[in-house]
Amino acid sequence: MKIRSLFLFLGILTIVLNSVPVQAHTLPAELNEQNQAQVNFSISGTVTIATGAPFAGVTITLEEQIYQIYLPLVLRDAGSADLPFSEDQNYSGEAFNDEPLVLTTTTDSSGNYSFSDVPAGKYRITPSTNLDDSFDPLSRLVNLSSNLPDQDFIQNELIFISNNNNNITFQMGCASNDLECNPYEDNEVPLHTVTLSPYSIDVTEVTNRKFQQCVAVGACDLPESNSSNARTSYYDNPVYDEYPVVNVTWNDAQNYCRWAGKRLPTEAEWELAARGTTVRIYPWGNQPPDCTRANHYWYNGGSSQYEYCVFENEHSDTNMVGSYPDGNGVEFGVSDMAGNVQEWVSDWYSAFYYYFSPAVNPTGPTAITGQKVIRGGSFDITAVELRTSFRFKLDPQESYNNTGFRCVLP
Repeated sequence: MKIRSLFLFLGILTIVLNSVPVQAHTLPAELNEQNQAQVNFSISGTVTIATGAPFAGVTITLEEQIYQIYLPLVLRDAGSADLPFSEDQNYSGEAFNDEPLVLTTTTDSSGNYSFSDVPAGKYRITPSTNLDDSFDPLSRLVNLSSNLPDQDFIQNELIFISNNNNNITFQMGCASNDLECNPYEDNEVPLHTVTLSPYSIDVTEVTNRKFQQCVAVGACDLPESNSSNARTSYYDNPVYDEYPVVNVTWNDAQNYCRWAGKRLPTEAEWELAARGTTVRIYPWGNQPPDCTRANHYWYNGGSSQYEYCVFENEHSDTNMVGSYPDGNGVEFGVSDMAGNVQEWVSDWYSAFYYYFSPAVNPTGPTAITGQKVIRGGSFDITAVELRTSFRFKLDPQESYNNTGFRCVLP
């Protein structure tokens, strides 16, 4: 009986020890200070309100995430043969009681904040409670690795979309008698009412620079190609850091959004951000597109040639994100929802989905249809495909030099 009890005790102790998170051994103070002195990280970001305007005077807290662990060594009373542990237990162990690093700062008049000289570790960034949902994101973990010195962690700005912090309703798609969508695309009908929960969406498409941060920490794969439609060196060229990342599959886009603590938007979330609560042909209204509103191309009947807003090396191509403020969504101010690059969304594609889609928070067909929805048109797309209701589909396992994405919260 004693032997069986001993094995039972050892088994339980093993389970307990394997179930407790393990903290790395703390370096002696002088070594820790020396190690920290060799690493100089900076973390920065921008806080905006729902219209995209800067939010000044917000307190931002950076707090180190450390465990406080107490491992008891339980000593069994050998005189109690019938129980694995006696009621009289002796404990010994060590408490890791390090004080976490806590830094605070306040956003300036441009909504910017930054922390410098931050040692390697894991941190949580949290805004003051008066900020509500304007911060990107409300609270997130940031890993600073000792092999990435001088890292700048720049977050995407987001636009918060809601009806005074409540659900928001809009008209999605096109009416069957609307010549703007018919006879072009039957997959945009019928015009139907959709209600969405509040969410936040990236102001711009994800850039090369932001995607590179995900690749650097091993959370994302490299794009399929470093080139773009007209440029041999694009993704790997610092000149194009603030241009939209392309040549990424749907899975690549999803992986980035997950790493950033976000997700891909649903098709409905994307269309509301582009259109607003009033039915508009384009994000900026009903006026036809030109090169002040969107990066696209059109047919010049007079010269019988196609005209491009961005033309390099005899090919059309992307432009820096946010280059067309006159084309921003008139209601929410989101950039590049028409042209530049078309964007992956989360939904599977069905041409007839609008006939049976849910009225509240639709997420696309439940069955895998083989293709994912693409929205927004691109630099090599005409005005028809720039409309807020235009839907297209692509193979999620393929990448394209005119296709990027943006993310949403929550």
